[in-house]
Amino acid sequence: MAQQYPILYKHLALITCARIRRAFDWIDDATSLSTSARLASMLVGLIGNYGKQMDGDIKIDLRLLQEELGFMLGTTRQTINKIIQSWQKQEFIDMHYGFITIKNQSELKAIMNPE
Repeated sequence: MAQQYPILYKHLALITCARIRRAFDWIDDATSLSTSARLASMLVGLIGNYGKQMDGDIKIDLRLLQEELGFMLGTTRQTINKIIQSWQKQEFIDMHYGFITIKNQSELKAIMNPE
């Protein structure tokens, strides 16, 4: 197919490279960041595509169950639950029926980049 349509080869190579970069980023995050930092990074990343401003807060308009979050981050639902409960007590986020509202984005960014 690449010989018949050489223009597709370039695009296929670009898509493959992007996927490989994402895979290496995921591996790097999984081995170097804490679960809290990875969860914070995921939530901040979701703001760009699914975030909706609501009275100073940002609601991620995507239903995310704790079990799904755990699967995506390579951890358990119980671990995600502990982190979310802690963040709710600190008023960084709020979670109801799988929908997350970001109340303090700067704190999540600080968790992403601990120094």
